[in-house]
Amino acid sequence: MVFFKKGKKPSKKLELVKTVRVEASKGFKVSEYFRACIPNAPVYIGDVGGCFNEHLLLLSEGAYEASDIKVLRLLETSTDAVVVAELANKFEIKLGQFYSLLLKYCAGEHDLFLENGDANVAYVRDGNGILMSVRAYWLGCHHVWGIDAFPTEEREVWNVGRRFFSR
Repeated sequence: MVFFKKGKKPSKKLELVKTVRVEASKGFKVSEYFRACIPNAPVYIGDVGGCFNEHLLLLSEGAYEASDIKVLRLLETSTDAVVVAELANKFEIKLGQFYSLLLKYCAGEHDLFLENGDANVAYVRDGNGILMSVRAYWLGCHHVWGIDAFPTEEREVWNVGRRFFSR
């Protein structure tokens, strides 16, 4: 049981922006969608970082059901560990779900992602079970998305306002 000093409530680090429904998938092969400069791609990715390629590019996800994904805004500067702890057992999503959110953005749902170059973050496990923070960031001067990922153990510090996605 956790006790707090009288009059002091636990600090909430994230606020809900909206909830979005993503469709079911029979499977998702990451290398078919998260590659740079695919002509006429529905989500135009201009840059994919080396760590994403090393940890996630060869990942194939199995089938998953339609689900609701929460879009959250960070209220206090925090680390990955703090954000994951606040999201409890709902922090992890599939890369296919993250890509579905990017598709929705490209179809006009511009309130899902930040467009100012700041990171939009999803937590995904690589093929070895390492928890990765996957980042999508808009490169406005080039009109493309940048994608990268880093192990959460690197203790990334996130500034106020960043977007996070969870179940």
